[in-house]
Amino acid sequence: MKFNKIIVAMLGCLLGVAGLQADSMQPAQGCSAMSPEIQRFAGELTPLNRKMFCGQFTDGQRASAMQMVAKPAEEGVVMTPDMAVSKVAEANGITPQKSMRGCPMK
Repeated sequence: MKFNKIIVAMLGCLLGVAGLQADSMQPAQGCSAMSPEIQRFAGELTPLNRKMFCGQFTDGQRASAMQMVAKPAEEGVVMTPDMAVSKVAEANGITPQKSMRGCPMK
């Protein structure tokens, strides 16, 4: 009986990981109703930053992140889309909303 519970738990974990991998392959999840420019930008983000950019940012915050990538940062280094999203999120007190997928920790 205990063996069956372990097998079921392992299958649940595997299915959760497969779902996370499928999410990362979708180009701009949550931004599908937005402009092609926003969709392209979102497609360059990690899944967690994409979710935050598309689902939690305002239009102004999205524009700000996209503008940061277009110009060099203070240090003269070009900012990546993920760096820009993180910077805008931090400046506005936005934290990523993590999904409840995956395996429970014991």
